[in-house]
Amino acid sequence: MADSVPRHGRLPPRRCVSWMVCNPLAPLITNMLHAVLYTRRGCHLCDEAKALLVERGFQVQEVDIDQHPELRARYDTCVPVVQIEGKERFRGRIHPLLLDRLIQGLKRQSSGD
Repeated sequence: MADSVPRHGRLPPRRCVSWMVCNPLAPLITNMLHAVLYTRRGCHLCDEAKALLVERGFQVQEVDIDQHPELRARYDTCVPVVQIEGKERFRGRIHPLLLDRLIQGLKRQSSGD
């Protein structure tokens, strides 16, 4: 197990969790909210959605629907589409108040309340 402790200042691959023990940033990284943003180039609503998600503390994974025919067929006229916790939560413009309520609910769930 000694090999799993980083000696070079970089984090080991995510499948190895031993870095969480010795890394002071681990609580920040592991508690970060994750969102998948289905988007396309030139979409100003997508840019606004990403900015709002990042502002609210999300790590955003962008997926260009035009690179995937099945996603283009599914989301062609409704980008941005935001998926959080594996569920589709928003299509089109994100309402900030609804996003804040969702975040509060997710935090309550993760804390066990």
